[in-house]
Formats: sequence, C-alpha cells, structure tokens
Amino acid sequence: MAKGSKYIAFVELITLTLFHITVTPGVASYALPFAHDLKRQRKYVVIGFPILRWSTGALWDEANIWLGALAQSIPTQDIRIKSIRFLAYALLTFMRFVESEGRAWNYLPLIPADRIINRYRKHLIDARQNGELAASTVSAKMSVVLRLFRWAQINKIISSVAFEVTGVKVVKVPDRYGRELAVSVSFSNLAIPNRKASTDRVEGGLMPVSIDYRNELIDFARDHLSYELYLMIRIAFESGLRIDSICDLKVNTIHWATPDFFDAGLSWLQVGPNVDGAPVTTKFGVQGVVMIGTALLDELKEYCKSIRRITRENRAPENCQALLFITKSGSSYGRRLNADGSAINSLIYAAKEKARKMGLSFDDFHFHRARATFGVAIVQCGMECIPSIPLSDVLSFARDCLLHKDIETTMTYVRFLQNSKIKAKYANEYTAVMMGRHAERSK
Repeated sequence: MAKGSKYIAFVELITLTLFHITVTPGVASYALPFAHDLKRQRKYVVIGFPILRWSTGALWDEANIWLGALAQSIPTQDIRIKSIRFLAYALLTFMRFVESEGRAWNYLPLIPADRIINRYRKHLIDARQNGELAASTVSAKMSVVLRLFRWAQINKIISSVAFEVTGVKVVKVPDRYGRELAVSVSFSNLAIPNRKASTDRVEGGLMPVSIDYRNELIDFARDHLSYELYLMIRIAFESGLRIDSICDLKVNTIHWATPDFFDAGLSWLQVGPNVDGAPVTTKFGVQGVVMIGTALLDELKEYCKSIRRITRENRAPENCQALLFITKSGSSYGRRLNADGSAINSLIYAAKEKARKMGLSFDDFHFHRARATFGVAIVQCGMECIPSIPLSDVLSFARDCLLHKDIETTMTYVRFLQNSKIKAKYANEYTAVMMGRHAERSK
C-alpha cells in the first residue's frame, strides 16, 4: 500500500538528523556535532529511518519516540539502522493487529485474556501453528512488542500495573567438556519460545501448498491482480527464490539466463550479490544458479521490453532502473533505503482482501510457502530416483537449487517427505483396521 494509505498502518522512511541541543538561560539551540569534521558529522544524519503511522496517517508517537531514542546510539555504532528498521516492521505487525481488533495499543484491562498484548500473543501462536509464520519470526515479533511495553512502563507512558509475570529460572547446560553448568535465565509469561510448531514442516517452519491451491492462486493472480504480482508469484513457485531476491532481480538477470543442456523446457538464472552487472540479493550472500521454466522466462523477457515496465523505469531513480520489477511510483518492491519497504507486503495484503470479497481464501499464503512448495517438489523428484541416484546427490542438487548455505536446511525437506509417507501409511492401516472392526461388529 502506498504511503498515506487509509486502509492499513504503514512504515514511512525518512531522513533523521540527530542534533545536539545546547540550552542557555532562555535559549535552546540545535546543531550537528563535529562541525570541523564533516566525515564524523555525517554519522548523525540517518537515511532511511523508519517512523510508524496508523491507517489514518497519524503518527504512533510512543513507538516513534522509542525508536528515536535507540537511534541516538547509531553514530557510536552500538546499534545499526538495519536493526531499527527490523524493530519498526515487527511493530507494524502489531499495529495492524491492533487496528483489526479496534482497540488502543495500550489497552490493558484487569482481565489478562482481554489485554491487547495477550490477544496479540495468541494471534502469533495461532499463526505459527497454522504454518503462516516461522517459529523464529513469531518469537522475534513478540519480543519486540514486549521491549516497547517495558520501555513505556518504565517511562510511565502506560499503566504501572504489571502486564506480565517475570522471573528468573535456573537451567543446566553442558560445557565443552560435558559438565553441566547452572545458568540463570530471565523469563516472561508473555514471551514466545522459539520452538517449532511441528516436525512436519520444512524450511522456515512453513508448509508447502497443494497443487490445486497453487494453480487456483496463480489463476486468481493472472485474472485479478497486477501483472507484476502475478509474475512474482509464478517465479516463487517455479524457481523457489525468496521474495527479497525476486524483488531484486535485474533485467540483465533475465537476459543472461542460460538454457538447460538436456531439457529445453528449463533455463537457469545466475543470482547472488557478486554477479557482475546484475547483482541479486540472496540470504547469506550465497551465489548460485536457480531453475526457471523457459516459458516463464520468455514471458519475463517480453515484460522487460513492454511499455508498462519501460514507463515505470522512466519514473525510477538511477539505482532502481535496472530492476526487473518497479512500482508505479518508480521504486523497488523490496525494502530499500529510499523506498516504501512494505510495498510487496501491502500488495499481498490487498490481494488477500480482494480474494475474500470474491469468496476465495488465500489468507494463509506467504511467498515462503511457494518456496517450500518448490523445494518439496524438487526433493520428491530426486527421492523417487533412489537408489539409481544416491541421496547425497539428491541433497546436493536440491541445496544448489534452493541456494541453501547449510545442507541441514535441505534435509528438512527430506524429513518432511519421509514423515508424510509414514503418516500416510499409518493412516491407511489404521483406517483398514478400524473399518474391519466396524464390519465385524455389523455382522
């Protein structure tokens, strides 16, 4: 959603100047420090600082003051602007939940279950259980909200009545020699431990979607959503690329694709931050090539030279012109310093709203589920070739396709498929036994 949206809360990125204040009797003056050293002075001008706005456009003053207080440590490098933006986007999830509940962010009645922060905790846990959010994401988002509430209480912004139960417990952990050490750990009844909802999930703790679900979503995107979002969804399902990488694809990435030597229906894209002339952001900076269908690749090549995209390129600043996907305003769909970092998330949010109005439900869709679906398909095809192809080769191929840094991440797909087969076999045998017993009782 664009800045100033009347529908959902959003993050706005601004340039924040950290002035030093000098107070003399009756006069307060503001100035940047180190006037004699411009290099040091530039550290006090923070580009891409996030501020939070409600759907009405009003500022969330309390949260913005907290983020601003943290920003004082940027010049000394005790905190990075990237970390503050992470905190802001975590709070954005809370803001949108608050607005959906129709309550104030600091609504803290006497009954704990009615408090907005307790209800948000339950909302996050439900999202984890349903495979909508990874366990680590849920834990991190709740942790940020708790930090804000604690700061607000210390500064007497919210009620002094305790909103959480805290304490210290002792846990035993082994040291490098196998001896047990007692370690004191703080705990809160509102914190969400980083544990997986189920072992029957893949990378990121998410579930793949069914083929019917995938096809229905792609058809809906083609017929009712923007052409850019339709293409992004197809790329996610057909290549397994993360959304950050999709948003950072370059026109040259598409033009420099190479056809597969054995299969004319497949092609390969070279991605990674060190690709000369077409760098693409990847997790952990992994370099590699990813699979893509040649039919989709041809469609992307046509899009590259379309009037629609060229018009957007002409509106874009120089640092965005090489991107494959550019918004109407000429910015990136991804999180960049001078762009609305929530552009792609807002598109997905609006798409889900539109689907609901049409009687469809894609509320549980996330781009990472498309990646999970691709990964399961790749590993499943390889495992069906065992023993003619060793499992180690299957894992190596899948790891390269998914740009995994560690093979252990790829193994989650193998375990998922193995567990699925075991559960299916158990379910079949259980049904046969139970139906047999029912037939015997019916005689």
